[in-house]
Amino acid sequence: MTNDATTPGRGETLRTAAVFCLALSILLLRNSGHEVLYPVLPAEDGRFLFQDFYNGHKLQTVFRQYSGYLSVLPNLLAYVLTLLPVTWVPALFAFVSLCVTAAAYSLFYRVTLKIYGDRVFAVYVMLIVAALPLGNFWLAGALAYQSWNFLVILLLLALLPMPRKIPGRVLYVVWINLLIWSHPLSVLMIPWYARGWIKSAPHRAERGLFCLSAALYGLLGTTPGGIVWPGWTSLSDAWLARVVGEALIGPRNRMLVQAAGDDILFLALFILPLSAAGLSFYFSWRRRNGAEKEALTLFAGLACLSFIVAMATRIAPRNLSAEFTAAEWGTQYVYIPKMLWVVILLFSAYPFLKKSAPLRWLHGALAAALIGINLNGNAVYKTRVDNGKKVLEFVGILARERGACRAGEKQYVILRKGDIGTEKFPGNFNIRIDICHKPPGLN
Repeated sequence: MTNDATTPGRGETLRTAAVFCLALSILLLRNSGHEVLYPVLPAEDGRFLFQDFYNGHKLQTVFRQYSGYLSVLPNLLAYVLTLLPVTWVPALFAFVSLCVTAAAYSLFYRVTLKIYGDRVFAVYVMLIVAALPLGNFWLAGALAYQSWNFLVILLLLALLPMPRKIPGRVLYVVWINLLIWSHPLSVLMIPWYARGWIKSAPHRAERGLFCLSAALYGLLGTTPGGIVWPGWTSLSDAWLARVVGEALIGPRNRMLVQAAGDDILFLALFILPLSAAGLSFYFSWRRRNGAEKEALTLFAGLACLSFIVAMATRIAPRNLSAEFTAAEWGTQYVYIPKMLWVVILLFSAYPFLKKSAPLRWLHGALAAALIGINLNGNAVYKTRVDNGKKVLEFVGILARERGACRAGEKQYVILRKGDIGTEKFPGNFNIRIDICHKPPGLN
């Protein structure tokens, strides 16, 4: 039986695997593979995932809250990976993180293919998402930050068909629930799941379960913090600069444009693309198919809501709205809106590209130019090799000396890579390992 372009048959599975490998190659090339060759165990990866699981390796630690929410999948990955020899663990943290990021990017290929049935355009969309500096090293190569890419995967899987066979569907349901319990913004999927529960008779039970799971996670898996409405002016300024403009020309160039104070350039780079996309959808909406409309509705809703929630719960309560608009930090809070905005922009152009060969060439040239303009933005993916060498030396010490202690003795080896910290607050970049503790697994 022959499979069409939208059916995940054997041939399409192989093509998706090839797209995944292509996305992973792009991620590795951004930093010359230094994430894996010289792993740095940044911040949460070192202080919480590596340190906590390697010191204690308790299953209940998988279900702890950090920074106000429970993140099951990154914790579960850390739990499994720290069973392996300690000298492998830092590189595996980074490599698995890059694989999760590549998987998220490759799902854009699957969703685009399902909507348009055009493999070339589907690969093109994935390449643009992977090539533009929409994230940074933390979001690509840090295990703790993969909660964001797991949220992207959750979002895109909602647009793809469920497995037909019972074993596959059971695994799918377990996987979706793990994704839900890994990022607090998964609660924003509740309206989508509720809509599916109402409309989709064949999968009502599953969608109802996802809706309930997301609601329970919001109640039990998150600790609400302060909420401050930032105001429409702050929201619109930050959206235009950090989402619309930064997605197209990168964080460094966006800051240069703002610093120059050139209103015409600001208008051209930040407002005109948004207006062009809006006009495109206005005049072509009736001709677009149902799957495309569903995807665009979900993308636009999640892009706006995730940005508003980040501003209201993370930025405005600390009175940082103006600083956030002008600075480069906080990339994780605009990661999903930027990614979805880029895809929305590409989707808006597709009907015109399909009809006109000159427009396809012009669009390709513009995309190549934007990627070239963004080359200086790739600096956000760079890591410090000297920190990576310190980590490799540190795990080498652990491998040689761990376990050679008297009963009840404690000896700590501390790796300091950044802020000094104190005894009470050791600092985000400091890792403290008890070498007398019985090593887990194969260590």
